[in-house]
Amino acid sequence: MTEPYGEPRPVLPISVRVLGTALIVIVLLAGIEATAYVAVNFFIAPRDKGAFYRPPVPDRDAYQSYLASRDPVLGWPSPKAIGGPTYDESGARRSPAFPQPGGECVVLAGDSFTFAEEVGHDVAWGNVLAGRLGCRVGNFAVGGYGTDQALMRFEQLATMPARFAVLGFYAHNARRNVNQNRSFFSGGAGFRLKPRFVLEHEKLRPVAIPRFDFDQYVNSMEQPRAHYPHEAYLPGSAIGPVPLGFPYSVVAARYLLSERVMHYLQGRPGWIGLFDPGHPSGALPTTVGIAEEFGRLARERGMHPLVVTFPTPASMELFTSTGEIALAPLLDALGSRGIDVLDLHRPFADRLGDESYCELLTKPDICRGHFNARGNQWLAEIVHARLIALEKK
Repeated sequence: MTEPYGEPRPVLPISVRVLGTALIVIVLLAGIEATAYVAVNFFIAPRDKGAFYRPPVPDRDAYQSYLASRDPVLGWPSPKAIGGPTYDESGARRSPAFPQPGGECVVLAGDSFTFAEEVGHDVAWGNVLAGRLGCRVGNFAVGGYGTDQALMRFEQLATMPARFAVLGFYAHNARRNVNQNRSFFSGGAGFRLKPRFVLEHEKLRPVAIPRFDFDQYVNSMEQPRAHYPHEAYLPGSAIGPVPLGFPYSVVAARYLLSERVMHYLQGRPGWIGLFDPGHPSGALPTTVGIAEEFGRLARERGMHPLVVTFPTPASMELFTSTGEIALAPLLDALGSRGIDVLDLHRPFADRLGDESYCELLTKPDICRGHFNARGNQWLAEIVHARLIALEKK
């Protein structure tokens, strides 16, 4: 008889089988780690500047220069910039329609969208609005500001005869309002320390800009938890950037499971969670408190406050596809406190029709940037109409 199954197969010793299995696992893990390393450093990090954190190595002379030129209360703009090509002697953006400070009928406060970055003084919406109103509009907005800094700068202004005080709000301001070091969520090694407000027993308490010497600053970037007690975006926290380092598979997993990415994968703006009343950052109640204080101070100075909320490309896409306004919790909270709000999602959508919102931005091909000349013109017309309506009340 012949063997039905051929020659008998040798049986490997257990130790050899275990070693072989271990080698396969090691190779698989090494492959996963190498893939994660490449994905994190060459694909995700270049596209999402604030996703990861590695303590920067600052230059001592650059930091000393920063300290010498920064605004001691607000952080920026530098006092040296006042009276220059960007800001006139009053601290407002230069306005060709009414170049001389004084006699302002409207005051603007906010960040780069209120300032109108990336376009010239003549087509900036504040200047266009001044032409339509026939009086000077003092644009005291500053690029990169949180709503907190906008309020603080508004507090510093001398008394003006303005009838209206407009506070511009862009969704990213919400995270700036709970942040003191912009490097924690914007990436880069620049120096952008700022003040903020914390909400205690429903009252705002100002927290001054951090005052570190060079060695303290270096230490603060290496051990942020010990130096930023009022920072919501601490590296390694639930909403802060993911610290870079081995194992990169864990770094990649933490990023992919982050709040921002989860919202993005659901087709929603990555920042939408900040407007949840129970969000751990406290961004919504803090922002509402800031806007409420802005309104109180404006009325005290004889001005009618108006909050203008700007769409982001993501929030505009959400609105046009579903009708949902991502800022609805903020709009509802401000409305319940008697603060007039002009949300621009609907007015822009009505004017755009089938046209893309990206066409109103300075970089329409990638749907980024600030409002271009056309966007500024529309914004001035929409705000002008609301101010006229408020004046008739």
